Amino acid sequence: MALDLSSVARSLLQSLGDNKFYVINKTKPTIDPDTGLPTGSPVETRENFYGALTEYSAPFNADSNIQTGDKMLIASPDANIQPKSVIEIYDGSKWAIVNPNEVNPTGVTQVYELQIRRQ
Repeated sequence: MALDLSSVARSLLQSLGDNKFYVINKTKPTIDPDTGLPTGSPVETRENFYGALTEYSAPFNADSNIQTGDKMLIASPDANIQPKSVIEIYDGSKWAIVNPNEVNPTGVTQVYELQIRRQ
Protein backbone atom coordinates (compact mmCIF):
# COMPACT_ATOMS: atom_id res chain seq x y z
CA MET A 1 0.00 0.00 0.00
CA ALA A 2 1.38 3.42 -0.98
CA LEU A 3 1.98 6.01 1.73
CA ASP A 4 -0.50 8.84 1.08
CA LEU A 5 0.50 12.12 2.73
CA SER A 6 -1.54 14.30 0.36
CA SER A 7 -4.09 15.22 3.05
CA VAL A 8 -1.27 16.28 5.37
CA ALA A 9 0.27 18.40 2.60
CA ARG A 10 -3.12 19.97 1.86
CA SER A 11 -3.75 20.90 5.50
CA LEU A 12 -0.22 22.30 5.92
CA LEU A 13 -0.64 24.50 2.84
CA GLN A 14 -4.08 25.58 4.05
CA SER A 15 -2.64 26.51 7.45
CA LEU A 16 -0.39 29.13 5.84
CA GLY A 17 -3.31 31.54 5.81
CA ASP A 18 -4.65 33.51 2.85
CA ASN A 19 -2.96 31.53 0.12
CA LYS A 20 -5.69 30.62 -2.34
CA PHE A 21 -4.72 30.24 -5.94
CA TYR A 22 -6.75 29.36 -9.02
CA VAL A 23 -6.02 26.98 -11.87
CA ILE A 24 -7.67 27.90 -15.16
CA ASN A 25 -8.20 25.19 -17.75
CA LYS A 26 -9.80 25.51 -21.18
CA THR A 27 -11.53 22.62 -22.85
CA LYS A 28 -11.70 22.30 -26.61
CA PRO A 29 -15.06 22.41 -28.36
CA THR A 30 -16.50 19.04 -29.33
CA ILE A 31 -16.28 17.90 -32.92
CA ASP A 32 -19.46 16.95 -34.76
CA PRO A 33 -18.80 13.44 -36.16
CA ASP A 34 -21.01 14.07 -39.20
CA THR A 35 -19.53 17.38 -40.36
CA GLY A 36 -16.11 17.29 -38.70
CA LEU A 37 -16.68 20.87 -37.55
CA PRO A 38 -16.36 22.12 -33.99
CA THR A 39 -19.64 22.58 -32.13
CA GLY A 40 -20.04 24.93 -29.22
CA SER A 41 -17.28 27.04 -27.83
CA PRO A 42 -14.38 26.25 -25.51
CA VAL A 43 -15.28 26.12 -21.84
CA GLU A 44 -13.04 27.75 -19.25
CA THR A 45 -13.01 26.32 -15.73
CA ARG A 46 -11.54 28.12 -12.72
CA GLU A 47 -10.87 26.05 -9.60
CA ASN A 48 -9.27 27.19 -6.37
CA PHE A 49 -6.54 25.33 -4.49
CA TYR A 50 -4.09 26.02 -1.68
CA GLY A 51 -0.43 26.63 -2.28
CA ALA A 52 2.76 28.37 -1.25
CA LEU A 53 4.49 30.87 -3.55
CA THR A 54 8.19 31.63 -3.30
CA GLU A 55 11.04 33.18 -5.26
CA TYR A 56 13.92 31.19 -6.72
CA SER A 57 17.27 31.84 -5.07
CA ALA A 58 20.49 32.47 -6.98
CA PRO A 59 21.78 28.85 -6.91
CA PHE A 60 18.62 27.68 -8.69
CA ASN A 61 19.01 30.28 -11.44
CA ALA A 62 22.50 29.21 -12.51
CA ASP A 63 22.61 26.88 -15.51
CA SER A 64 18.86 26.33 -15.72
CA ASN A 65 15.81 27.49 -17.65
CA ILE A 66 14.72 29.68 -14.72
CA GLN A 67 14.40 33.30 -15.81
CA THR A 68 14.35 36.46 -13.74
CA GLY A 69 10.85 36.89 -12.32
CA ASP A 70 9.95 33.20 -12.36
CA LYS A 71 8.44 31.86 -9.15
CA MET A 72 8.03 28.46 -7.54
CA LEU A 73 4.54 27.42 -6.51
CA ILE A 74 3.95 24.41 -4.30
CA ALA A 75 0.36 23.37 -5.04
CA SER A 76 -1.90 21.06 -3.09
CA PRO A 77 -2.46 17.64 -4.63
CA ASP A 78 -6.11 18.39 -5.39
CA ALA A 79 -5.14 21.15 -7.84
CA ASN A 80 -6.37 20.17 -11.31
CA ILE A 81 -3.04 20.81 -13.06
CA GLN A 82 -3.17 20.12 -16.82
CA PRO A 83 -0.42 20.60 -19.45
CA LYS A 84 -1.69 24.03 -20.57
CA SER A 85 -3.15 25.24 -17.28
CA VAL A 86 -2.85 28.89 -16.28
CA ILE A 87 -2.38 29.87 -12.64
CA GLU A 88 -4.02 32.97 -11.19
CA ILE A 89 -2.39 34.15 -7.98
CA TYR A 90 -3.92 36.23 -5.18
CA ASP A 91 -3.19 39.62 -6.83
CA GLY A 92 -5.14 38.62 -9.95
CA SER A 93 -2.11 38.20 -12.23
CA LYS A 94 -1.94 35.16 -14.50
CA TRP A 95 1.05 32.89 -14.81
CA ALA A 96 1.94 30.11 -17.25
CA ILE A 97 3.28 26.81 -15.98
CA VAL A 98 6.78 26.40 -17.39
CA ASN A 99 8.02 23.31 -15.60
CA PRO A 100 5.45 21.20 -13.75
CA ASN A 101 6.71 18.55 -11.37
CA GLU A 102 4.33 16.10 -9.76
CA VAL A 103 5.91 14.97 -6.49
CA ASN A 104 4.78 11.36 -6.03
CA PRO A 105 7.53 9.26 -4.46
CA THR A 106 5.02 6.59 -3.42
CA GLY A 107 2.92 6.55 -6.57
CA VAL A 108 0.37 8.96 -5.06
CA THR A 109 0.59 12.69 -5.84
CA GLN A 110 1.68 14.44 -2.63
CA VAL A 111 2.10 18.00 -4.02
CA TYR A 112 2.87 19.75 -7.30
CA GLU A 113 6.07 21.78 -7.59
CA LEU A 114 5.48 24.31 -10.38
CA GLN A 115 7.82 26.76 -12.05
CA ILE A 116 5.55 29.60 -13.16
CA ARG A 117 6.18 32.62 -15.37
CA ARG A 118 4.10 35.79 -15.67
CA GLN A 119 2.08 35.90 -18.88
